[in-house]
Amino acid sequence: MSCRSSAEVSRRIRKTIGRGQASSNRVEAKAKVQRQKAIETAFNLKEMCFSIAQIVKATSLTIGEIDKLK
Repeated sequence: MSCRSSAEVSRRIRKTIGRGQASSNRVEAKAKVQRQKAIETAFNLKEMCFSIAQIVKATSLTIGEIDKLK
């Protein structure tokens, strides 16, 4: 069994944490894109005279968010 130096252990920990942050950033970016798509869909449905209740159900946006669309 070999012992790792504390510098090696620290380097590996920082590398692992960095991967976690990158993964978190990707998740946040994906959520932002999905939200933007929901807003675009809601806008289109509103233009097509769908009811607010139908738009809420289709997009999972709130009534307030849908009302703000112009």
